[in-house]
Amino acid sequence: MMSQHVVLDQVPLWLLMPLLHHDVRRVKTCPGPELNSDASVGRSITDCTIAGAAESGSQKPRHAVRAAASTLTSAQPFITASHCKGHTCAEDVPLTPFSTPCATPCSTPLPSTEVSSPGGRWIRPLGYAERFMTLSHDYGCMTTVYCLWLESRVPLDFDTVKLATVLMYRKMPNLRLYLDYRDGDYWWREMTREVVDVEEISTDDVEATVQRLVRRRYRMFEGPLWFTRFATVGGGDDLERDSNHNVKYKYVSIFGFHHNVSDGSTNMRFCQVFLNVLNDLAAGRTVDLRQEGIFPAPLQDRLGEQAGSRLFYLGIFLRRLYTIVLTFGLPVWNFITVYRMPRQLEAATHLLQLELDEVTTRKLLLRCKMEGVTLNSTFTAAANLALYVMVTAKNPHIGQTNMCSQQVVNMRRYWPEELRPNTLGCHISLLDLSFPTQLEDLDAFWEYARRVHNLLHYHLTETKRALKLQQMSRSLSLIIFFNAVLAKLGLPSGNDNHYTVTNMGNLSKTFSGSGSEVEVTRLLRTVSCHFMPTLCQHTLQTFRGRLCYSLDYYTQKLTRETAYHQPGAPGEPGVTVTSSPARQYLPFEEEVRLLPKKLLDQRRPMTAHPHSQSTSRRVARSRSLNERARANQPGQRVTKVYSVSAAKATRTKGRKQHASDHRHKDTSTIGTGEGLKEGDTAS
Repeated sequence: MMSQHVVLDQVPLWLLMPLLHHDVRRVKTCPGPELNSDASVGRSITDCTIAGAAESGSQKPRHAVRAAASTLTSAQPFITASHCKGHTCAEDVPLTPFSTPCATPCSTPLPSTEVSSPGGRWIRPLGYAERFMTLSHDYGCMTTVYCLWLESRVPLDFDTVKLATVLMYRKMPNLRLYLDYRDGDYWWREMTREVVDVEEISTDDVEATVQRLVRRRYRMFEGPLWFTRFATVGGGDDLERDSNHNVKYKYVSIFGFHHNVSDGSTNMRFCQVFLNVLNDLAAGRTVDLRQEGIFPAPLQDRLGEQAGSRLFYLGIFLRRLYTIVLTFGLPVWNFITVYRMPRQLEAATHLLQLELDEVTTRKLLLRCKMEGVTLNSTFTAAANLALYVMVTAKNPHIGQTNMCSQQVVNMRRYWPEELRPNTLGCHISLLDLSFPTQLEDLDAFWEYARRVHNLLHYHLTETKRALKLQQMSRSLSLIIFFNAVLAKLGLPSGNDNHYTVTNMGNLSKTFSGSGSEVEVTRLLRTVSCHFMPTLCQHTLQTFRGRLCYSLDYYTQKLTRETAYHQPGAPGEPGVTVTSSPARQYLPFEEEVRLLPKKLLDQRRPMTAHPHSQSTSRRVARSRSLNERARANQPGQRVTKVYSVSAAKATRTKGRKQHASDHRHKDTSTIGTGEGLKEGDTAS
C-alpha cells in the first residue's frame, strides 16, 4: 500500500473532518470560522511550494508535489497526503535493514542536502546533546517510541486520531521543526507546511510492532521528526465491560520521536496533551488550540562550559578512549567474560517489559521512604546486585568488583527555577558512576542502597558531574561510529558501562492517563541505543500507581537467553517460571523480582524503623559471621562481632533521628538529589 502525506496549510478546522481521507478530493467551500487568516489559504499546494521557494531564494522546491494536487483551483482549500496510510497489517510494514552504518529503509530514504530548503524561519543552532542525537540517526539510533494502551467509552476511528495528530502539530512547537544547514552548522528550522506522519495498523503483537517502529528513520532535513500509529489489536473488536457494565473499547496508540527534538519530560507532556485533545474530540467539545510550551535554547550547555575545564574533558576523553576503544570495554570485563557477547552482523534494540501491581508498588515506595533512599537509588542497587549474582554464578571467586552505570539526568534541574516550566526539547545528560560491590552486600541490601544513594546525591549536587559531562556529547558520536563499524564486521562492541537507567518517576502529575471519554491504562517506552557504550538500558516509571519496567537489550551485546537469565535452572529453589512470557523475569530484571520478594516480604512491622531488627536475628547473624571468620582465619580470635551487633541494636533512636534528617523529603524523589524529582532523570 502506498504511503500518503497529510499536508495542510492553515486549513479551517471545520473543513478538516470531511477532508481527512486517504485521497485527494475536491471539497465545496462553505462559510465557517477559520483557525488562522493567511494569504496562503486557498492556494494550491504547487502555488504554496513555489512561493515558499521564491521567498527563500532557492532554485527549486524541496518537497515533492503530487500531480493530483494541481487539479485544485486557487479558490479551494487543499489536503493531500504523504505519510498517512489507511488500514494495514503490522506484518505489511517494511522492516528496516540491520541498524548498521548507512542501512536505511527504502521507504524512508535519507534526504539529499545539496539544495537549501525553502523552509520557514530559523530557530537556533543545535546544542551539544541535540547534535549528538542527530549524528546518531545515521546509525539507526535515538528513536524513542511510546506505546499507550487506550480504553474508550465511545468507538474511536482513524479520522479522529488523525485530526488529533494534526492539532498536536499546531499546539506543540517542537513538532514543527526540522534540520537545515546555516553557516556550516546544524540549525533548527520551522516547517512551512503542516505535514504529519500518521497511520492505522492492525497487529496481534504490540511488543513486536514497537520493536519494528523503533528502527524507523526520519526525513531529518524535511520533517516531520515524529509519527503516530493507531493500532487495533486482533480483529479490531476488542472490548469489555467494566464493573458497572459499561462498554470499554480498546486501542493502542504508538508515538515515535527522534531524540534530538524531545526528551522524556517533553514526551510525557505530549502524551497528556494528546489525551486531552482526543477526549475533546470524542466528546464533541471545543478543542483548546493554544500553544503548549516553548522550545528554548539548551541553557545547560553554557552552564557546563562554565563548570568544566579543558583538563577535565581531556581526562574523560582519554579514559573513555582507553576503556572503550583500546581495551574493548575494560570496565565490563567482569560480566562479558562469563556472558560472551554474540558475534553477529545484526545490531538492534529489543525490549522486554514487566509491571508490578499497585499493592506491591505501594509497599516498595513505603519501604524506600522508611530506609531513607529513593526508588531510583533502590533500583540501581538492586540492578548492581542482580548483575553480581549473575557473575558469581559462573565465577564464584570474583570477590569485590565494580558495577558501572549511566544515569540519565534531566538538566533542567540546573536551570533557574523560573525558566524550567513549559520547556520542550532535549535537555538531558548522562551521569556515569562506578559502584564497588561485594558478596556481603547481598546480606545488607539497604546499607548498600544507602551507599548508592549517597554517591548519586554527591555527584548530582556537589560535583555536578552530569553538568560537566554535557560537552562530552560531541565525543559520544565517535563511540557510536566505532561500535557501528564493529557490528558491521561482526566484532564485539566496546562498552564502559553495564547498564543505563532512565527513570521518569511518578507520572501522576505530568501524565495521569485519565479522561472523561478516553483513558490510558498502560504505558511502555523504549529508545534505540544499541551502539551506545552500555550493555542494556533499564526504563522505569510509576504510572497509575504501578511500577512499569522495561529493559532495552541490544542483540549484538546480549543474547535473548542472557536477557531471560535467572539464577538457576527451572525447578531450583528460588526460581519461579510462569507460563506467560510477559510475566517471566526479564533481562537483568531479577532486580525487579528481588525487590518484592526479598525486600518486602521480610517479617517486620511496617511501622517500625528498618534498623530495629530483633536481637535474636542479630545474634544469629553475628554467630554466622564468627563462624565464617574462624573458618577463614583459624589462628585468630574474633571477639567484637557480637558486641558490635548488639551495639547497633541499641542505636535505633539515633538512626531514627538520622532518617528524619535525611535530605530527601519525598518518596518519589530519585537520584538522591535535593529537589530532584523522579521526572528529572527522564530520557
